[in-house]
Amino acid sequence: MVLLVSALYAGCWAPQNLLMNIWITYDPSITSHPYILYIWWTSHTLAMFHSIVNPFIYYSQNRRIHEGVNYILRFLPCVKFTGLHLLEDKKGGTRAVRIVNMVAYLPIAGKETVHSTVSLSG
Repeated sequence: MVLLVSALYAGCWAPQNLLMNIWITYDPSITSHPYILYIWWTSHTLAMFHSIVNPFIYYSQNRRIHEGVNYILRFLPCVKFTGLHLLEDKKGGTRAVRIVNMVAYLPIAGKETVHSTVSLSG
């Protein structure tokens, strides 16, 4: 997943960086080109496309995020929610359910909130 996100980032931002950092630096006359606004708009749109596609990649590639999003959207009729299996704390002691960001815990047994450091690798 890291390689996919990194390749998508590089591919989406390359035209914008080439245009703004290299092409205009070495050939300033390009700013008077009749289609420069369309070239800039296209490269900028492609760069912003990365931000749109990123959540969908995480949703499809990470099972925990998939389960968390399904939990949040469980009231929609088109979302199938089967339960919190990956987000449950399986360790001994108090049972807790992890929030979508995997940092804070919500108590199930009525005890105080437990904060823990959780590795971000999925």
